[in-house]
Amino acid sequence: MNNFIKQIKLHNPELSIAEIEGILFILKNSEDIKNNDLISLTRLPKETLRLFKKSISEFLAKNKDDSISLNDEGLKVLSECDLKPHTWSLSEELNFSDQDYINKIREIKNKYPGAKIIVISALNENTIKMNDENISADLFITKPFTKEELLSVVNKIV
Repeated sequence: MNNFIKQIKLHNPELSIAEIEGILFILKNSEDIKNNDLISLTRLPKETLRLFKKSISEFLAKNKDDSISLNDEGLKVLSECDLKPHTWSLSEELNFSDQDYINKIREIKNKYPGAKIIVISALNENTIKMNDENISADLFITKPFTKEELLSVVNKIV
């Protein structure tokens, strides 16, 4: 694990390493993001994110509006980190069309070839594959599903 992330973890014990990497992944890959958007995307408490931003304040640009972005030093430090996206970094809850989801899955697989993707949808696998027969998700589960069905799918991919 990168020393930079270890230092952040010391100041943010309530956050997991995966959450820290996920937040940094978002900041590294966003020109700027509004505070409320970061809260919505990560589903982390406002106070937790406030403390996180305080712990990395020397790497954040001084924006006058409500946006968060990295300064040059932050960009440099994070360019040297091999950040893994958190699940909420990859699955923004926006109103994507089916084709947008298929394209997003393709992007994730291209960028992270080893990533395992489970598609959870109200549509079954055959219906999804009618949109794109080469969809690169590893497994599919149709909503609604039971806890046992979900665990079975997760166990197949792990």
